[in-house]
Amino acid sequence: MVDRVVSARTIDKTAAARPIAVPRSRIRLRPEAIAGYLFLLPAVFLTVAFVVWPIVQSFRLSLFSWNGDGPQTFVGLQNFLRIVQDKAYSAAFGHNILFMVAYTTLEVVIGFCLAALLNTRIRGVVFFRTVYFVPVVVPTAVAALLWGMLLTPSIDPFSAFFRAVGLPFLAHSWLGDSNTALYAVVVITVWKNVGVSMIVYLAAMQDVPTELLEAASIDGAGIVRRYYSIVLPLLRPITATLIALSIIYAMRTFDVVWALTGTQPRAALEMVSTLIVRVAFSFHQFGLASALAVVLFLAIFVLALLQTRLMDDRE
Repeated sequence: MVDRVVSARTIDKTAAARPIAVPRSRIRLRPEAIAGYLFLLPAVFLTVAFVVWPIVQSFRLSLFSWNGDGPQTFVGLQNFLRIVQDKAYSAAFGHNILFMVAYTTLEVVIGFCLAALLNTRIRGVVFFRTVYFVPVVVPTAVAALLWGMLLTPSIDPFSAFFRAVGLPFLAHSWLGDSNTALYAVVVITVWKNVGVSMIVYLAAMQDVPTELLEAASIDGAGIVRRYYSIVLPLLRPITATLIALSIIYAMRTFDVVWALTGTQPRAALEMVSTLIVRVAFSFHQFGLASALAVVLFLAIFVLALLQTRLMDDRE
């Protein structure tokens, strides 16, 4: 019996001294996962081909001087220095900043107010929701041409209205005047896109717990107080998202301005996006246009990042 115990202990020590063979783990993809990756490949290919690669090429081309046909000449940071020194480029960036501030503010505020008005049980609310959203589905070029016709001095119904109500100082060519042309474009763009903010806010408001609003109403809070103290704080993430999207849209806006500047003063409405197209395809300075695109890309990235950080800190 003792011999058996000793032999068993000896076997245990021998087995403990030997290294334990751990089976190699093999990563096996299920057929569903393989199918999922295969479905993703076309989207990844298109994103790399039409988004990532052009961005990389823009960064590279911004360091060269190229007319689109001949050889590319390396110039380093001269294109960026030219952007800083030329007042025309600085003015275009100033127009972008002014347009961004005005458009983002009006887009978010008016969208929230319209959603609050339509978040009620009144007769015909579905009709008004549809009417306010219709401009979103209108092609941007069509909307710009329509507003351009309406603001033409020979047709302008707004000037006739202002004269009729005793406000003749407001009756003038809004697009033709270099001091008001940019603000007219802001109004047109807000009219075109405010339906998106309205729908997003409206969908979010319908998820707000009714118990909170009823309790505030019992405590004597009016409708304005309820929306300001309860609804607006609960919709802060939605507001942050809409502000970020509005900043990105405003900084890269092109189609409305391009459609309106055919017969209007171009300098008053010159944006960085329209300047990029003109520098590249009218002046054939693709290196300088790429530098402008890089600066615009970095400006949008920094502004969106700062806005997101500010909203996160407030939360």
